[in-house]
Parts: sequence; structure tokens; C-alpha cells
Amino acid sequence: MKDFTRRFISLAVAAAGALAVSGCGEGNIGAPAFTGATPTITLTVDPSAIPADGSSTSRIKARVVNGSQTVNFTTTLGKLSYETRTAVNGEAEVVLTSDTTTGKATVRATSGSTSATVDVTFG
Repeated sequence: MKDFTRRFISLAVAAAGALAVSGCGEGNIGAPAFTGATPTITLTVDPSAIPADGSSTSRIKARVVNGSQTVNFTTTLGKLSYETRTAVNGEAEVVLTSDTTTGKATVRATSGSTSATVDVTFG
């Protein structure tokens, strides 16, 4: 009976070690595994209208699901705090600073093959 117990314990320790090592190595450590689901990106903006004074700001947040954790941002008007951000817990955020020209800034966020846009009015 002692031999059986020793073998069982040895086997259990070896299996636990194999499982622990299988999670090690190179790759996307800390990134969620791609499950085959369709990637999506959604944007929120706060606020959606700011003065066209060259200094007012609006926060743009991208929420990425099942996609690349790298998010690229572009705008048609104003200036972004970053052009590329790495999503943390599926979220990436930039700040849009207004232009002195009135109009509508369209901010696009792209993650992998998916993208979304949101508008900010400079008035």
C-alpha cells in the first residue's frame, strides 16, 4: 500500500509541475486568449462637445473585446495625447485637445481588423 501511495504522490507532483511549466514561455503573457469570437471595439467620449480654444480636452476610451491589445487612434481635427496605446484590461484611453477651428473631430480607434469612430464637436 505504501508503494501505491508513493507512486500516486509522485505522479500527482509530476502532473502539477507539468501544468505549471506549460503556462511559462514566450507569447502574450497576461493577454486574454483569443477564443475565435468576433473582435469588437467600442468608444466612449466625455464630453462630446468642447470649446474651440486650443486647450479644452475630451477623454476618448476604447473598449476592446476579443481583439488585439494594441489600439491605434487618429483624428480629423485637434490633437491626440497618443496615437497608439496598449489596452489594459481591455481598455485604452487618449485625450483629445481642441483645435482653434470650430468643427467636428472624428476620432477613429483601430484594433487589429476592427475599428470604431466617435465625434467631438469643437464650438
